[in-house]
Amino acid sequence: MADTIEGGTLRQFRCFQALSEDEARVARAALRLRRLAPGKVLFRQGEPGRAAYLVRTGRMEVRVAVPELQEDRLLTTVGPGAILGEMSLLRSEPRSAEAVARTRVELWEISQEAFRAALEGGAAWARAFLLASAEALAERLAAVDRQLVALIAQLRQAGDAPVSRVAELEQLRERLFSQWSF
Repeated sequence: MADTIEGGTLRQFRCFQALSEDEARVARAALRLRRLAPGKVLFRQGEPGRAAYLVRTGRMEVRVAVPELQEDRLLTTVGPGAILGEMSLLRSEPRSAEAVARTRVELWEISQEAFRAALEGGAAWARAFLLASAEALAERLAAVDRQLVALIAQLRQAGDAPVSRVAELEQLRERLFSQWSF
């Protein structure tokens, strides 16, 4: 069931805490409430991404399929205040993971269409959300880099790791950062 948002709890999300009441009202008008029962899928890996979600209540699992192992891997569990699917607002690509309700969940949906219109119109909430998304993505990239550095060091210390595997990881790290300026 999709309802419009009421109330002022939008400020539970860090990115919206600095909005004025008028700016928060504009943001609330762009969002739609979604409710999920435990076990319900919010989105599936590979599906087109057309919205991002703000977790208002409950817990969501984010999973990724690993075809080589014929299994799903739990990436993370998130709760109130978390944002899911923000990449779909920035890029028109398929979802890279699946999100499933672990408990009863209430989410606020931001459609790609509403976000882009708000951003083009200069809405404060859209700029705040874009900045928060960029910060979250930068944090994730930094975490991946730390993991790659640690894994490369671990493989080198083990001594029995194939040299080609270490070189492959080093090339992956280089590809991740070759387009960035530091």
